Amino acid sequence: MNDEPDYPVKKPRGFAGMDSDRRRAIASLGGKSVSNDRRYYATNVAAASEAGRKGAAVKQANYLARKAAKEAGDGGP
Repeated sequence: MNDEPDYPVKKPRGFAGMDSDRRRAIASLGGKSVSNDRRYYATNVAAASEAGRKGAAVKQANYLARKAAKEAGDGGP
């Protein structure tokens, strides 16, 4: 009896093929790419607050539009 499968076995690629220490080292670089004093929203709390408010308003408007379309029976976006 042959123990090898009839199909080609793919090797893991990218993060799946790395050991956990290597993945952790690469992932930690993302948070260190820009220092806190150069991050716009970290230094400008008012701008960050306004951006959050705008994002929430857009999300709510989209939700209400989908809800109204569903209630109208046209399927919506």
